[in-house]
Amino acid sequence: MNKQLLVHQFQQRVTRRIDSENISRAQLARLIGVERSAVTQLLHPESTRMPRSDTLAAVAAALSVSTDWLLGIEATPQKGADILVAPQSLVEENPIHPEEHLELWHQESLGEKIRYFPATLPDICKIEAVVDYENDNLPEPTPRRGRFHIFQSKRHDIEESLEGLDMEICLPKHHLYDLADGSGLWRELPLEVRREQLAAIAGFIDQTYPRVRIYLVDMRESMGAPYTLFGQRRVAIYLGRAYFVFTTERHIRQMHRHFDTMIRRATHQPTDIIELIESL
Repeated sequence: MNKQLLVHQFQQRVTRRIDSENISRAQLARLIGVERSAVTQLLHPESTRMPRSDTLAAVAAALSVSTDWLLGIEATPQKGADILVAPQSLVEENPIHPEEHLELWHQESLGEKIRYFPATLPDICKIEAVVDYENDNLPEPTPRRGRFHIFQSKRHDIEESLEGLDMEICLPKHHLYDLADGSGLWRELPLEVRREQLAAIAGFIDQTYPRVRIYLVDMRESMGAPYTLFGQRRVAIYLGRAYFVFTTERHIRQMHRHFDTMIRRATHQPTDIIELIESL
């Protein structure tokens, strides 16, 4: 294939993926760490230049495709897995933050079932004082704080309208008991903040059920790493400052089966949790 045809095919596939993922050129530029004008030049019909290898890799990661597909070597865009890592330093030039990918994934999954197994409390239910407490000893920005702000914006949308939202959350019940007792992770969190957080969870459940359904699970029966399933599109496993992302159908199906098992083994159904929180 001559260079002009290669460039043309690259542009077509990037444009096709941008359209299918509902990503703007400005968003793509932010994800790959360049100015919007650079993306415009890259996709200009009269351009005869291919991007540098590092830019090509960044475009592939941002669009959740393989570089081989962008280059016309593979027929299908899917890549099996990827790791999104938060920048280790605030002085990094044009850092790409995993939470920007998360925000896009949540937007594109509206209308599909999002299934969430949180590391601590569900971000969509957290109050800001709890997020500050969790991130007190960590450098900014962190994936957890990024997810909090994503969910807070989504929470505002919930207050206006629940249209398009379908979410299931499996929450390890010991997080609620520890929060009430001030033990474990929450041992240094003031009592009034813990009470406010428990009340916020109960209020959220009352407001959003049945569009958002929270199940309590016993970690002795449903052990697992924190992860989010974005419909049938992808699963993101949380690794602290990084996400391990799978887009292969086989892995996504397996994680849905894992989530189904947790729901079947749930100790409390969504309608039972408010009464439990009031008792705590």
